Amino acid sequence: MSEKYFLNCRTCRSVISPDKIHVQCPQCGKRLEICYNRYDVVKKDYPGIWAYVDLLPVTAHTHIVSLGEGNTPLTESKNVGEDLGLERLFFKNESLNPTWSFKDRCMSVGVSVVKEYNKSTVVTASSGNAAVSLAAYSAAAQLECYAFVQDTISPAKLNQLTAYGAHISIVERRKKGDPTVLAMEKMVKTHEMVPVPSFGLYNPYQQEGAKTISYEVCSQLCEVPDWVIVPVGSGSLLCGVWKGFKEFLEAGVIQEVPKLLGVQAEGCSPVVDAFVEKRKVQMCENPHTVASGLIDPYPWDGDAALEAVTESNGYCMTVTDEEILQAQALLASKEGIFGGPTGVVSVAGVGKAVVGDIIRGDELIVCLVTESGLKELPAQFFHKDSVVAGSSQRMKCEGDFNG
Repeated sequence: MSEKYFLNCRTCRSVISPDKIHVQCPQCGKRLEICYNRYDVVKKDYPGIWAYVDLLPVTAHTHIVSLGEGNTPLTESKNVGEDLGLERLFFKNESLNPTWSFKDRCMSVGVSVVKEYNKSTVVTASSGNAAVSLAAYSAAAQLECYAFVQDTISPAKLNQLTAYGAHISIVERRKKGDPTVLAMEKMVKTHEMVPVPSFGLYNPYQQEGAKTISYEVCSQLCEVPDWVIVPVGSGSLLCGVWKGFKEFLEAGVIQEVPKLLGVQAEGCSPVVDAFVEKRKVQMCENPHTVASGLIDPYPWDGDAALEAVTESNGYCMTVTDEEILQAQALLASKEGIFGGPTGVVSVAGVGKAVVGDIIRGDELIVCLVTESGLKELPAQFFHKDSVVAGSSQRMKCEGDFNG
């Protein structure tokens, strides 16, 4: 067994040695979790997420595949917080990762693990961002990458996928289920590819990248926030964020943990529905939302995400598409941060949480902005009254510009 980490089954409690890549429990086929034999947090002289290499599942540092992910800005609100009556509101701007989403943290770890075990071909199922990120890191590691993506993928994300050289299959949505996952499963069984989705049920390694967001938040604030607000699709990000705070607690770096507020789009809200009705997560039929990155008909990490929310004494809520687009415009025009619809769901949620008396004005709040607006540009974002009349005309400038 590695001196660094082992894998633990969340269901049957089997302990598995990392003698090879284990994507699911070999005993019961359920979700695995990475556990470390020591929780010493000593930052190393590596960039971004790899400063925490001792708490990431890569043994040989020569196998690390990095594009400079992590160490993203934590920006204090200049205007939105005051408008909402919040004294201390911060935005963790994940749109500044290499492929413009937080998924780069996950895929840097996932691809590094694949490289460490000397595998050559990976496959993923994705609504867009995870596939784009995996394709980029696969290109850097010279792995062959197959991506099954939903037909809701934006043209911008599709262009990125193509540029990175992935083998792309666009899969038509069904009323029930997620056919991209079925396609991924088939490729794993018939071609022995390594599955590298962003959700933990099919591979536990990627979630280790997401947890570094929590490490950075604690380091950047020098204190623990009262609330961390997280967009929820599959639930993997929320699980990773919670794992990061728990590990810092275990290591003695922090003495308390924040509450988590999970936010889903109203048109695809199986995790919130389960939270409200106090039951297990069920399939969402006919999902639809402008936040295409959150279209996960069955959130594979949904039940684990619910556990995290409950453990943190947190809350779950939905926001409408109109509220998402309003939050996108507000964040850009008042903070200078251009997040995508998926990425700003947290910002829509914080406003609603204040109105609903879930969050107090004197609490320290961190909103995760998980993707760039360049990923997806809805027509509703642009307003004709923002365009200066005649701005498309050529202009002749005369004068001396030599100082």
